Amino acid sequence: MGRYMIVAALLLTTLLAFTRGGRAAEMAEDVSMVQLIATPEKFDGKFVRVFGFLNLEFEGDSLYLHREDLVQGLVRNGVWVDRTEAMERDRKKLNRHYVLIEGIFDAQDHGHMGLFGGAIKNITRVETSPPEKLHFKDLTHRSPLLPDEQKLVGSWQAPSSTDDRWIETFEPDHTYWIVSYKQDKASLIRTGRWYIAEKNELLVEDPGKPREFGIAINDIGENTLTLAQLTYTRCQRPKKPSK
Repeated sequence: MGRYMIVAALLLTTLLAFTRGGRAAEMAEDVSMVQLIATPEKFDGKFVRVFGFLNLEFEGDSLYLHREDLVQGLVRNGVWVDRTEAMERDRKKLNRHYVLIEGIFDAQDHGHMGLFGGAIKNITRVETSPPEKLHFKDLTHRSPLLPDEQKLVGSWQAPSSTDDRWIETFEPDHTYWIVSYKQDKASLIRTGRWYIAEKNELLVEDPGKPREFGIAINDIGENTLTLAQLTYTRCQRPKKPSK
């Protein structure tokens, strides 16, 4: 009897090792915080890689779209994260920084008091952004605008499954700004600069992030814009809040 139990234990250990190895070898799907917030059901149960602003605190472990979302309490612009022992060890390095996280997304888990738009569990990787700053090209005076840049100029509303919404406005001088609406209260949550690279990529600079980053452009139409498989709708230009 004891021999069979030992064999069974060895088989179980081998199975667990294989399962963990399979997860480690699996490629995470690159997604944006916007995608997780707007269409959580599409990524439920998937192994994802996402970039956001990490907050680690009692009953508040979460990843936000922007640093300003945390400051202004826009919890619906964030997802809950299950803190790991490794994250606790590196807390000083990770907390209140932009990080890259890989883990399983659970659209049904809304974190503490059900406040968040989902949760990232079984986290296998958390990395801060490189400390060096890559200087954004000065394209403010590039004239004329490229054809696709001319199409992009204007205001676009992001899809949302909640009452909260945000509108991104791209100006002809290669500056942009984002307005978030929470219960019809408008807040300016982000400003920066932008341009379109030759490889169908929207490059944006956010003063709150350590470097510029790119977003794949799938399509720019007259009234719709698809970035990283997420479709925005052209809308009326909002009034720009002072903060």
